[in-house]
Amino acid sequence: MLAMFDGFSGLDKFFVICAILGGALLSVRIVLQFLGLTAEHDFSSVDSSDISGAAHGHNASELGFKILSLQGLTAFFLMFGLVGLALSRQSNVGPLLSIAGATASGLIIVYIMAKIFTAMKRLQSSGNIDLSHAVGLPATVYTNIPADSTGQVQLTIQDRLRIYDASAKDKTEIKTGARVKVVEVIGNTLIVEKSV
Repeated sequence: MLAMFDGFSGLDKFFVICAILGGALLSVRIVLQFLGLTAEHDFSSVDSSDISGAAHGHNASELGFKILSLQGLTAFFLMFGLVGLALSRQSNVGPLLSIAGATASGLIIVYIMAKIFTAMKRLQSSGNIDLSHAVGLPATVYTNIPADSTGQVQLTIQDRLRIYDASAKDKTEIKTGARVKVVEVIGNTLIVEKSV
């Protein structure tokens, strides 16, 4: 196997080693990631906010793509090795241009991966409903709201149809089916008034 590298210069061998190591590590990482067996390790400087974020249950996927992540480094070395070898062996552009082209291609692939990870992170949604957005929304009384107690209202908030406990603002009874408007939120209870 080593006989096939006999005509390679030292720089060509370096490019081959980078491509093989980068490709092998990236392949192993992808397979392990599909099996759910990896966690992103960040080689960049660790500060207290990263530690506190991890302590509060944030996993690596929530921290996003870091330029010096294992995935970024393996992709860099894979592209660095492949493009450097192609420039050196096929294009015969010389060692300086081969290294410059290889470095540029490695940086470009890391930049593209960072953009992809950023775009994927934007697709995430918490799914939590912020009840403060209910103020001003119309609702329908789902179960009677007694004068001095709570009933329930049904409303569409953040594109979801939900039922919440509700009390009348003016402390009068509101019957089932009546149209109301949310005027205040106290905890998880909506304060409503009859719509005119």
